[in-house]
Amino acid sequence: MSCYAAMPSSLFLESTDDYPWSSHHAYLGRQITPWLTTDWVLRQFHEERDAARARYLRLLGEPVDEQQYANKAGLTLFVL
Repeated sequence: MSCYAAMPSSLFLESTDDYPWSSHHAYLGRQITPWLTTDWVLRQFHEERDAARARYLRLLGEPVDEQQYANKAGLTLFVL
């Protein structure tokens, strides 16, 4: 999850808030997206929605280990 949520940082954007195609706003309850189900993902963080959103935000603040994600996916990561 954090790999995808952190994607805007790899696009040289200041914040996830600046990335218009992110579901970030929906997970935080700032935007209603009828076709997007956020409940299942949020429940992975906590049963209560507010606590889940707080943990989700905490996860986004952690550094992303891109090599770890590449290894899990069986990919080779090249750094340019």
